[in-house]
Amino acid sequence: MSSAVRLPPELTRFLNQPGPRSLLLRGPPGSGKTTLSLALLDTFPGQRVYVSGRVRRDGVVRGFPWLGDPKSRGIELVDASQVEHPIRGSVQAVRRVREVLVDTAETTRDLEEFLWLPSPIQEAWSRLDPQRPSIVAIDSWNSLVEHYLAAPAPTRGAGDLPDRDQIERLLLSRMARCTTHLVLVIEDEEASHLDYLVDGIGVTRREIFEQRLERWLQIPKLRGLRVDNASYPFTLEGAQFTAITPTPAQFRLGRLGYDPAPDPVPGFLWPGSRAFAEAFGRLPVRRLTLLEYDDSLPDFTQLVLAVPILLSVLAQGGRALVLLPPSVLPEDLHAVLAEEIRPPVLANGFRMMSFATPEQPSPELVPLFLNGASLGERPGAPDLPFPDAQEFLRAGGEHPTTPVLLESSVESVRDYALRRELEVSPGKFPALVQSFLRGGNIHAVLSGQAGDPLLSALKPLAGLHVRIHDRAGRPILYGQRPHTPGFALVQGGPNSHPVKPYDLLRIV
Repeated sequence: MSSAVRLPPELTRFLNQPGPRSLLLRGPPGSGKTTLSLALLDTFPGQRVYVSGRVRRDGVVRGFPWLGDPKSRGIELVDASQVEHPIRGSVQAVRRVREVLVDTAETTRDLEEFLWLPSPIQEAWSRLDPQRPSIVAIDSWNSLVEHYLAAPAPTRGAGDLPDRDQIERLLLSRMARCTTHLVLVIEDEEASHLDYLVDGIGVTRREIFEQRLERWLQIPKLRGLRVDNASYPFTLEGAQFTAITPTPAQFRLGRLGYDPAPDPVPGFLWPGSRAFAEAFGRLPVRRLTLLEYDDSLPDFTQLVLAVPILLSVLAQGGRALVLLPPSVLPEDLHAVLAEEIRPPVLANGFRMMSFATPEQPSPELVPLFLNGASLGERPGAPDLPFPDAQEFLRAGGEHPTTPVLLESSVESVRDYALRRELEVSPGKFPALVQSFLRGGNIHAVLSGQAGDPLLSALKPLAGLHVRIHDRAGRPILYGQRPHTPGFALVQGGPNSHPVKPYDLLRIV
Protein backbone atom coordinates (compact mmCIF):
# COMPACT_ATOMS: atom_id res chain seq x y z
CA MET A 1 0.00 0.00 0.00
CA SER A 2 0.95 3.63 -0.01
CA SER A 3 2.50 5.33 2.99
CA ALA A 4 1.82 8.71 4.57
CA VAL A 5 5.04 10.65 5.17
CA ARG A 6 5.76 14.10 6.59
CA LEU A 7 7.86 14.98 3.54
CA PRO A 8 8.68 13.21 0.28
CA PRO A 9 11.96 11.30 0.66
CA GLU A 10 13.56 13.50 -2.00
CA LEU A 11 13.00 16.65 0.09
CA THR A 12 14.20 14.91 3.24
CA ARG A 13 17.45 14.00 1.47
CA PHE A 14 17.71 17.58 0.21
CA LEU A 15 17.47 18.95 3.75
CA ASN A 16 20.05 16.46 5.01
CA GLN A 17 22.67 17.79 2.64
CA PRO A 18 25.20 20.26 4.05
CA GLY A 19 24.22 23.88 3.52
CA PRO A 20 23.98 26.17 1.80
CA ARG A 21 21.12 24.85 -0.36
CA SER A 22 18.28 26.87 -1.86
CA LEU A 23 14.76 25.65 -2.58
CA LEU A 24 12.05 27.50 -4.49
CA LEU A 25 8.39 26.66 -3.73
CA ARG A 26 5.95 28.10 -6.23
CA GLY A 27 2.28 27.69 -7.02
CA PRO A 28 -1.05 29.52 -6.89
CA PRO A 29 -2.45 30.91 -3.62
CA GLY A 30 -4.01 28.26 -1.40
CA SER A 31 -2.15 25.35 -2.98
CA GLY A 32 -0.21 24.35 0.17
CA LYS A 33 3.09 26.21 -0.15
CA THR A 34 3.03 27.69 3.35
CA THR A 35 2.20 24.36 4.98
CA LEU A 36 4.98 22.69 3.02
CA SER A 37 7.50 25.36 3.99
CA LEU A 38 6.61 24.93 7.66
CA ALA A 39 6.94 21.14 7.31
CA LEU A 40 10.44 21.67 5.92
CA LEU A 41 11.32 23.78 8.95
CA ASP A 42 9.64 21.39 11.36
CA THR A 43 11.70 18.41 10.18
CA PHE A 44 15.04 20.25 9.87
CA PRO A 45 17.55 19.17 12.55
CA GLY A 46 18.92 22.61 13.39
CA GLN A 47 17.98 26.26 13.84
CA ARG A 48 14.73 27.22 12.06
CA VAL A 49 13.56 30.75 11.16
CA TYR A 50 10.27 31.56 9.42
CA VAL A 51 9.84 35.01 7.83
CA SER A 52 6.15 35.84 7.26
CA GLY A 53 5.60 38.47 4.57
CA ARG A 54 1.78 38.51 4.38
CA VAL A 55 0.35 37.27 7.67
CA ARG A 56 1.13 38.67 11.10
CA ARG A 57 2.65 36.45 13.72
CA ASP A 58 -0.64 35.82 15.56
CA GLY A 59 -2.32 34.90 12.26
CA VAL A 60 0.36 32.34 11.49
CA VAL A 61 -0.10 30.72 14.91
CA ARG A 62 -3.89 30.66 14.48
CA GLY A 63 -3.56 28.91 11.15
CA PHE A 64 -1.00 26.43 12.47
CA PRO A 65 -1.73 25.89 16.18
CA TRP A 66 1.17 23.50 16.59
CA LEU A 67 3.50 26.51 16.10
CA GLY A 68 2.15 28.12 19.27
CA ASP A 69 4.49 26.20 21.57
CA PRO A 70 7.99 27.44 20.75
CA LYS A 71 9.51 25.22 23.46
CA SER A 72 8.37 22.09 21.67
CA ARG A 73 8.83 23.28 18.10
CA GLY A 74 11.58 25.87 18.32
CA ILE A 75 10.67 27.65 15.05
CA GLU A 76 11.47 31.36 15.33
CA LEU A 77 9.01 33.73 13.64
CA VAL A 78 9.98 37.04 12.00
CA ASP A 79 6.97 39.26 11.21
CA ALA A 80 7.64 41.11 7.94
CA SER A 81 4.03 42.10 7.28
CA GLN A 82 4.11 45.47 9.07
CA VAL A 83 7.41 46.98 7.90
CA GLU A 84 6.92 50.66 6.91
CA HIS A 85 9.06 52.52 4.33
CA PRO A 86 11.29 49.47 3.93
CA ILE A 87 13.70 50.63 1.23
CA ARG A 88 14.03 54.10 2.78
CA GLY A 89 15.64 52.46 5.80
CA SER A 90 18.13 50.61 3.61
CA VAL A 91 19.07 53.83 1.79
CA GLN A 92 19.68 55.62 5.06
CA ALA A 93 21.76 52.72 6.41
CA VAL A 94 23.91 52.57 3.28
CA ARG A 95 24.41 56.34 3.41
CA ARG A 96 25.64 56.15 7.02
CA VAL A 97 28.08 53.37 6.12
CA ARG A 98 29.54 55.44 3.31
CA GLU A 99 29.91 58.43 5.55
CA VAL A 100 31.79 56.46 8.20
CA LEU A 101 33.72 54.03 6.00
CA VAL A 102 35.11 56.06 3.10
CA ASP A 103 37.35 53.32 1.69
CA THR A 104 36.19 50.69 -0.74
CA ALA A 105 37.40 47.68 1.20
CA GLU A 106 35.75 44.33 0.64
CA THR A 107 34.21 44.44 4.11
CA THR A 108 32.50 47.70 3.22
CA ARG A 109 31.02 46.25 0.05
CA ASP A 110 29.92 43.19 1.96
CA LEU A 111 28.19 45.35 4.54
CA GLU A 112 26.46 47.42 1.85
CA GLU A 113 25.17 44.24 0.17
CA PHE A 114 23.77 43.07 3.47
CA LEU A 115 22.08 46.43 4.09
CA TRP A 116 20.38 46.35 0.68
CA LEU A 117 18.47 43.24 1.76
CA PRO A 118 15.00 43.85 3.25
CA SER A 119 15.20 44.43 6.99
CA PRO A 120 13.27 41.20 7.92
CA ILE A 121 15.94 39.22 6.05
CA GLN A 122 18.62 41.11 7.96
CA GLU A 123 16.85 40.24 11.20
CA ALA A 124 16.55 36.58 10.27
CA TRP A 125 20.24 36.41 9.37
CA SER A 126 21.25 38.13 12.60
CA ARG A 127 19.51 35.42 14.60
CA LEU A 128 21.46 32.57 13.03
CA ASP A 129 24.17 30.81 14.98
CA PRO A 130 27.11 30.23 12.59
CA GLN A 131 28.07 27.13 14.59
CA ARG A 132 24.75 25.38 13.93
CA PRO A 133 23.07 24.14 10.77
CA SER A 134 20.16 26.44 9.98
CA ILE A 135 17.28 27.03 7.61
CA VAL A 136 15.35 30.21 6.74
CA ALA A 137 11.97 30.13 4.98
CA ILE A 138 10.65 33.38 3.46
CA ASP A 139 6.89 33.28 2.87
CA SER A 140 6.17 34.88 0.63
CA TRP A 141 9.19 36.31 -1.09
CA ASN A 142 6.87 38.04 -3.58
CA SER A 143 5.06 40.05 -0.95
CA LEU A 144 8.22 40.93 0.94
CA VAL A 145 10.33 42.11 -1.99
CA GLU A 146 7.45 43.87 -3.76
CA HIS A 147 6.57 45.78 -0.60
CA TYR A 148 10.25 46.56 -0.11
CA LEU A 149 10.66 48.05 -3.59
CA ALA A 150 7.28 49.76 -3.85
CA ALA A 151 7.95 52.64 -1.43
CA PRO A 152 9.69 55.71 -2.92
CA ALA A 153 13.08 56.50 -1.46
CA PRO A 154 15.63 59.33 -1.83
CA THR A 155 18.71 58.27 -3.74
CA ARG A 156 21.13 61.06 -2.82
CA GLY A 157 24.23 59.58 -1.29
CA ALA A 158 23.19 55.99 -1.85
CA GLY A 159 23.78 55.47 -5.54
CA ASP A 160 21.47 53.54 -7.83
CA LEU A 161 18.87 51.42 -6.08
CA PRO A 162 19.00 47.68 -6.79
CA ASP A 163 16.10 46.13 -8.65
CA ARG A 164 14.41 42.85 -7.76
CA ASP A 165 16.76 40.69 -9.81
CA GLN A 166 19.78 42.26 -8.14
CA ILE A 167 18.31 41.82 -4.67
CA GLU A 168 17.56 38.15 -5.36
CA ARG A 169 21.11 37.60 -6.59
CA LEU A 170 22.46 39.39 -3.53
CA LEU A 171 20.34 37.17 -1.29
CA LEU A 172 21.49 33.92 -2.89
CA SER A 173 25.09 35.11 -3.10
CA ARG A 174 25.13 36.01 0.58
CA MET A 175 23.55 32.69 1.50
CA ALA A 176 26.28 30.86 -0.46
CA ARG A 177 28.88 32.24 1.96
CA CYS A 178 27.37 30.48 4.97
CA THR A 179 25.85 27.09 5.79
CA THR A 180 22.18 28.08 5.75
CA HIS A 181 19.40 26.44 3.76
CA LEU A 182 17.05 28.96 2.16
CA VAL A 183 13.41 28.33 1.18
CA LEU A 184 11.76 30.96 -1.03
CA VAL A 185 7.96 30.81 -1.38
CA ILE A 186 6.43 32.66 -4.34
CA GLU A 187 2.95 32.81 -5.90
CA ASP A 188 4.17 32.61 -9.49
CA GLU A 189 2.92 29.55 -11.36
CA GLU A 190 5.30 29.96 -14.29
CA ALA A 191 9.07 29.49 -14.29
CA SER A 192 11.27 32.57 -13.83
CA HIS A 193 14.98 33.36 -13.59
CA LEU A 194 14.86 32.10 -9.98
CA ASP A 195 14.34 28.55 -11.30
CA TYR A 196 17.86 28.71 -12.75
CA LEU A 197 19.46 30.24 -9.66
CA VAL A 198 18.15 27.89 -6.96
CA ASP A 199 19.24 24.32 -6.20
CA GLY A 200 15.75 22.84 -6.00
CA ILE A 201 12.17 23.51 -7.08
CA GLY A 202 8.83 22.34 -5.70
CA VAL A 203 5.60 23.20 -7.52
CA THR A 204 2.25 22.85 -5.75
CA ARG A 205 -1.13 22.77 -7.46
CA ARG A 206 -4.80 22.05 -6.83
CA GLU A 207 -7.01 20.18 -9.25
CA ILE A 208 -10.55 18.86 -9.35
CA PHE A 209 -10.83 15.14 -10.08
CA GLU A 210 -14.20 13.39 -10.02
CA GLN A 211 -15.61 16.60 -8.49
CA ARG A 212 -13.21 16.32 -5.55
CA LEU A 213 -10.25 18.44 -4.59
CA GLU A 214 -6.80 16.93 -4.99
CA ARG A 215 -3.46 18.51 -4.14
CA TRP A 216 -0.20 17.62 -5.87
CA LEU A 217 3.46 18.47 -5.37
CA GLN A 218 5.85 18.15 -8.29
CA ILE A 219 9.62 18.21 -7.91
CA PRO A 220 11.16 19.13 -11.28
CA LYS A 221 14.64 19.88 -9.94
CA LEU A 222 16.91 18.92 -7.04
CA ARG A 223 20.47 19.69 -8.01
CA GLY A 224 22.83 16.84 -7.16
CA LEU A 225 20.08 14.42 -6.10
CA ARG A 226 18.15 11.72 -7.90
CA VAL A 227 14.39 12.33 -8.00
CA ASP A 228 12.80 8.87 -7.79
CA ASN A 229 9.23 10.20 -7.72
CA ALA A 230 8.66 13.61 -9.23
CA SER A 231 4.96 13.82 -8.30
CA TYR A 232 3.24 13.40 -4.92
CA PRO A 233 -0.40 13.82 -3.92
CA PHE A 234 -0.65 15.39 -0.48
CA THR A 235 -3.15 16.55 2.10
CA LEU A 236 -3.27 19.47 4.53
CA GLU A 237 -5.41 17.65 7.10
CA GLY A 238 -4.79 19.02 10.60
CA ALA A 239 -2.80 21.98 9.19
CA GLN A 240 0.04 19.55 8.49
CA PHE A 241 1.63 18.71 5.17
CA THR A 242 1.45 14.95 4.55
CA ALA A 243 2.65 13.39 1.30
CA ILE A 244 1.46 10.04 -0.05
CA THR A 245 4.09 7.71 -1.47
CA PRO A 246 3.39 5.27 -4.32
CA THR A 247 2.93 1.58 -3.59
CA PRO A 248 6.39 -0.04 -3.79
CA ALA A 249 6.95 -2.31 -6.78
CA GLN A 250 8.02 -5.16 -4.47
CA PHE A 251 5.25 -4.62 -1.91
CA ARG A 252 4.01 -7.81 -0.22
CA LEU A 253 0.74 -7.92 1.65
CA GLY A 254 1.39 -8.79 5.28
CA ARG A 255 -0.84 -9.56 8.19
CA LEU A 256 -4.32 -8.10 7.96
CA GLY A 257 -5.98 -7.12 11.21
CA TYR A 258 -9.23 -5.44 12.12
CA ASP A 259 -10.59 -2.91 14.58
CA PRO A 260 -12.91 -4.55 17.13
CA ALA A 261 -16.57 -3.61 16.81
CA PRO A 262 -17.74 -0.88 19.21
CA ASP A 263 -21.32 -0.74 20.47
CA PRO A 264 -23.70 -2.38 17.97
CA VAL A 265 -25.96 -0.21 15.85
CA PRO A 266 -29.23 -1.91 14.84
CA GLY A 267 -29.53 -2.38 11.11
CA PHE A 268 -25.79 -2.02 10.40
CA LEU A 269 -22.67 -4.20 10.31
CA TRP A 270 -19.30 -2.98 11.55
CA PRO A 271 -16.82 -2.68 8.62
CA GLY A 272 -13.85 -3.94 10.64
CA SER A 273 -12.04 -0.62 10.33
CA ARG A 274 -12.54 2.54 12.32
CA ALA A 275 -11.09 4.54 9.43
CA PHE A 276 -13.62 3.07 6.99
CA ALA A 277 -16.54 3.74 9.35
CA GLU A 278 -15.50 7.36 9.86
CA ALA A 279 -15.09 7.91 6.11
CA PHE A 280 -18.09 6.03 4.69
CA GLY A 281 -20.23 4.87 7.61
CA ARG A 282 -21.28 1.38 8.67
CA LEU A 283 -22.70 -1.29 6.36
CA PRO A 284 -26.52 -1.40 6.12
CA VAL A 285 -28.05 -4.88 6.43
CA ARG A 286 -29.96 -6.36 3.50
CA ARG A 287 -28.02 -3.98 1.27
CA LEU A 288 -24.93 -4.13 -0.88
CA THR A 289 -21.50 -2.53 -0.76
CA LEU A 290 -19.80 -2.04 -4.13
CA LEU A 291 -16.03 -1.64 -4.33
CA GLU A 292 -15.33 -0.42 -7.87
CA TYR A 293 -11.63 -0.24 -8.71
CA ASP A 294 -9.32 0.61 -11.60
CA ASP A 295 -7.88 -2.47 -13.28
CA SER A 296 -4.36 -1.04 -12.89
CA LEU A 297 -4.51 -1.40 -9.10
CA PRO A 298 -2.76 -4.37 -7.45
CA ASP A 299 -4.99 -7.39 -6.79
CA PHE A 300 -4.59 -7.07 -3.04
CA THR A 301 -6.22 -3.63 -2.88
CA GLN A 302 -9.76 -4.96 -2.55
CA LEU A 303 -8.56 -7.62 -0.09
CA VAL A 304 -7.18 -4.92 2.17
CA LEU A 305 -10.67 -3.42 2.41
CA ALA A 306 -12.69 -6.66 2.43
CA VAL A 307 -10.74 -8.89 4.85
CA PRO A 308 -11.21 -6.64 7.94
CA ILE A 309 -14.99 -6.80 7.36
CA LEU A 310 -14.76 -10.58 7.20
CA LEU A 311 -12.64 -10.80 10.34
CA SER A 312 -14.99 -8.54 12.28
CA VAL A 313 -18.06 -10.61 11.37
CA LEU A 314 -16.38 -13.85 12.41
CA ALA A 315 -15.01 -12.35 15.64
CA GLN A 316 -18.61 -11.44 16.60
CA GLY A 317 -19.79 -15.01 16.10
CA GLY A 318 -21.38 -14.31 12.74
CA ARG A 319 -21.32 -16.18 9.47
CA ALA A 320 -19.41 -15.34 6.32
CA LEU A 321 -19.17 -16.83 2.84
CA VAL A 322 -16.49 -15.84 0.34
CA LEU A 323 -16.52 -16.62 -3.38
CA LEU A 324 -12.84 -16.72 -4.20
CA PRO A 325 -11.51 -15.49 -7.53
CA PRO A 326 -8.95 -17.69 -9.28
CA SER A 327 -6.16 -15.31 -8.27
CA VAL A 328 -6.69 -16.03 -4.54
CA LEU A 329 -5.77 -19.48 -3.23
CA PRO A 330 -7.97 -20.93 -0.46
CA GLU A 331 -4.97 -21.81 1.71
CA ASP A 332 -3.72 -18.22 1.51
CA LEU A 333 -7.04 -16.77 2.70
CA HIS A 334 -7.27 -19.40 5.42
CA ALA A 335 -3.79 -18.48 6.65
CA VAL A 336 -4.83 -14.83 6.92
CA LEU A 337 -7.99 -15.69 8.87
CA ALA A 338 -6.29 -18.22 11.14
CA GLU A 339 -3.96 -15.53 12.48
CA GLU A 340 -6.96 -13.74 14.03
CA ILE A 341 -9.82 -16.25 14.39
CA ARG A 342 -9.82 -19.47 16.48
CA PRO A 343 -10.34 -22.76 14.58
CA PRO A 344 -13.72 -23.61 16.17
CA VAL A 345 -15.08 -20.20 15.19
CA LEU A 346 -13.85 -20.66 11.62
CA ALA A 347 -15.32 -24.15 11.40
CA ASN A 348 -18.72 -22.92 12.53
CA GLY A 349 -18.99 -19.55 10.82
CA PHE A 350 -16.87 -19.49 7.66
CA ARG A 351 -17.22 -21.09 4.23
CA MET A 352 -15.57 -20.45 0.90
CA MET A 353 -16.32 -21.45 -2.67
CA SER A 354 -13.41 -21.99 -5.02
CA PHE A 355 -12.45 -23.96 -8.09
CA ALA A 356 -8.81 -23.70 -7.01
CA THR A 357 -9.20 -26.44 -4.37
CA PRO A 358 -5.82 -27.99 -3.41
CA GLU A 359 -5.33 -31.60 -4.51
CA GLN A 360 -4.65 -32.59 -0.91
CA PRO A 361 -6.14 -29.89 1.30
CA SER A 362 -5.18 -29.84 4.95
CA PRO A 363 -7.70 -31.40 7.36
CA GLU A 364 -8.69 -28.02 8.82
CA LEU A 365 -9.34 -26.66 5.32
CA VAL A 366 -11.70 -29.39 4.05
CA PRO A 367 -14.76 -28.48 6.22
CA LEU A 368 -14.56 -24.86 5.07
CA PHE A 369 -15.44 -25.57 1.43
CA LEU A 370 -18.77 -25.30 -0.26
CA ASN A 371 -17.53 -27.07 -3.37
CA GLY A 372 -18.36 -26.31 -6.97
CA ALA A 373 -21.15 -28.91 -6.95
CA SER A 374 -23.22 -26.53 -4.84
CA LEU A 375 -23.29 -24.07 -7.71
CA GLY A 376 -25.66 -26.06 -9.86
CA GLU A 377 -29.41 -25.99 -9.58
CA ARG A 378 -30.53 -28.74 -7.22
CA PRO A 379 -33.72 -30.80 -7.57
CA GLY A 380 -36.47 -29.30 -5.47
CA ALA A 381 -34.87 -25.86 -5.34
CA PRO A 382 -34.88 -24.45 -8.87
CA ASP A 383 -35.12 -20.88 -7.58
CA LEU A 384 -31.76 -21.10 -5.82
CA PRO A 385 -28.84 -21.12 -8.27
CA PHE A 386 -26.48 -21.31 -5.27
CA PRO A 387 -28.55 -23.45 -2.87
CA ASP A 388 -25.89 -24.54 -0.36
CA ALA A 389 -24.51 -21.02 -0.16
CA GLN A 390 -27.88 -19.46 0.53
CA GLU A 391 -28.81 -22.09 3.10
CA PHE A 392 -25.52 -21.56 4.95
CA LEU A 393 -26.02 -17.80 5.14
CA ARG A 394 -29.68 -17.96 6.09
CA ALA A 395 -29.00 -20.43 8.87
CA GLY A 396 -26.61 -17.91 10.37
CA GLY A 397 -29.08 -15.05 10.01
CA GLU A 398 -31.83 -16.58 12.12
CA HIS A 399 -30.85 -14.51 15.17
CA PRO A 400 -31.68 -10.81 14.54
CA THR A 401 -28.33 -9.53 15.86
CA THR A 402 -25.98 -12.08 14.29
CA PRO A 403 -23.95 -10.45 11.47
CA VAL A 404 -23.93 -12.35 8.18
CA LEU A 405 -21.66 -11.51 5.28
CA LEU A 406 -21.30 -12.50 1.64
CA GLU A 407 -18.11 -11.39 -0.12
CA SER A 408 -17.30 -11.91 -3.77
CA SER A 409 -15.87 -10.29 -6.83
CA VAL A 410 -17.97 -9.86 -9.94
CA GLU A 411 -15.30 -11.82 -11.81
CA SER A 412 -15.81 -14.77 -9.41
CA VAL A 413 -19.54 -14.86 -10.04
CA ARG A 414 -19.00 -14.75 -13.79
CA ASP A 415 -16.39 -17.52 -13.57
CA TYR A 416 -18.67 -19.80 -11.51
CA ALA A 417 -21.58 -19.17 -13.83
CA LEU A 418 -19.57 -20.03 -16.94
CA ARG A 419 -18.28 -23.25 -15.40
CA ARG A 420 -21.81 -24.37 -14.47
CA GLU A 421 -23.46 -23.05 -17.61
CA LEU A 422 -25.64 -20.67 -15.65
CA GLU A 423 -26.78 -17.39 -17.10
CA VAL A 424 -25.65 -14.36 -15.10
CA SER A 425 -26.43 -11.34 -17.26
CA PRO A 426 -26.68 -7.67 -16.23
CA GLY A 427 -30.45 -8.05 -16.44
CA LYS A 428 -30.60 -11.06 -14.08
CA PHE A 429 -27.66 -10.35 -11.77
CA PRO A 430 -29.44 -7.84 -9.47
CA ALA A 431 -32.22 -10.36 -8.75
CA LEU A 432 -29.64 -13.03 -7.92
CA VAL A 433 -27.89 -10.74 -5.44
CA GLN A 434 -31.21 -9.70 -3.89
CA SER A 435 -32.06 -13.36 -3.30
CA PHE A 436 -29.04 -13.56 -0.99
CA LEU A 437 -30.01 -10.42 0.93
CA ARG A 438 -33.49 -11.46 2.03
CA GLY A 439 -33.90 -11.84 5.77
CA GLY A 440 -31.50 -11.51 8.70
CA ASN A 441 -28.53 -9.21 9.21
CA ILE A 442 -27.05 -10.06 5.82
CA HIS A 443 -24.76 -7.71 3.97
CA ALA A 444 -22.97 -8.35 0.67
CA VAL A 445 -19.66 -6.87 -0.46
CA LEU A 446 -18.97 -7.17 -4.18
CA SER A 447 -15.90 -5.81 -5.91
CA GLY A 448 -15.20 -5.37 -9.59
CA GLN A 449 -13.40 -3.40 -12.24
CA ALA A 450 -14.77 -0.06 -13.36
CA GLY A 451 -16.90 -0.41 -16.45
CA ASP A 452 -17.86 -4.05 -15.86
CA PRO A 453 -21.52 -4.38 -17.01
CA LEU A 454 -22.35 -6.75 -14.13
CA LEU A 455 -21.01 -4.30 -11.57
CA SER A 456 -22.82 -1.38 -13.21
CA ALA A 457 -26.10 -3.33 -13.01
CA LEU A 458 -25.76 -3.48 -9.20
CA LYS A 459 -25.30 0.25 -8.59
CA PRO A 460 -29.02 0.91 -7.92
CA LEU A 461 -28.95 -1.73 -5.16
CA ALA A 462 -25.87 -0.36 -3.40
CA GLY A 463 -26.29 1.14 0.03
CA LEU A 464 -22.60 2.02 -0.18
CA HIS A 465 -20.59 2.55 -3.35
CA VAL A 466 -16.86 3.28 -3.12
CA ARG A 467 -14.76 4.08 -6.18
CA ILE A 468 -11.05 3.23 -5.90
CA HIS A 469 -8.85 5.10 -8.35
CA ASP A 470 -5.22 4.49 -9.21
CA ARG A 471 -3.69 7.97 -8.93
CA ALA A 472 -0.06 7.67 -10.04
CA GLY A 473 0.40 4.44 -8.09
CA ARG A 474 -1.65 5.53 -5.07
CA PRO A 475 -5.08 4.00 -4.33
CA ILE A 476 -7.45 6.91 -3.64
CA LEU A 477 -11.01 6.16 -2.46
CA TYR A 478 -14.04 8.29 -3.29
CA GLY A 479 -17.48 7.62 -1.84
CA GLN A 480 -20.00 7.67 -4.67
CA ARG A 481 -22.90 6.81 -2.36
CA PRO A 482 -22.69 8.62 -0.07
CA HIS A 483 -20.65 11.32 -1.76
CA THR A 484 -17.39 11.91 0.17
CA PRO A 485 -14.06 13.65 -0.35
CA GLY A 486 -11.08 11.59 -1.41
CA PHE A 487 -9.18 9.33 0.99
CA ALA A 488 -5.74 7.85 0.40
CA LEU A 489 -5.45 4.18 1.37
CA VAL A 490 -2.25 3.97 3.41
CA GLN A 491 -0.59 1.46 5.67
CA GLY A 492 -1.94 1.31 9.20
CA GLY A 493 0.10 1.40 12.40
CA PRO A 494 0.14 -0.39 15.74
CA ASN A 495 -3.26 -0.89 17.31
CA SER A 496 -4.57 -2.49 20.49
CA HIS A 497 -5.93 -5.43 18.56
CA PRO A 498 -3.00 -6.06 17.67
CA VAL A 499 -2.77 -4.97 14.03
CA LYS A 500 -4.49 -1.95 12.59
CA PRO A 501 -5.90 -2.85 9.17
CA TYR A 502 -5.20 0.38 7.29
CA ASP A 503 -5.65 4.12 7.43
CA LEU A 504 -7.71 6.39 5.20
CA LEU A 505 -6.09 9.81 4.95
CA ARG A 506 -8.56 12.55 4.01
CA ILE A 507 -7.44 14.75 1.12
CA VAL A 508 -8.05 18.41 2.02
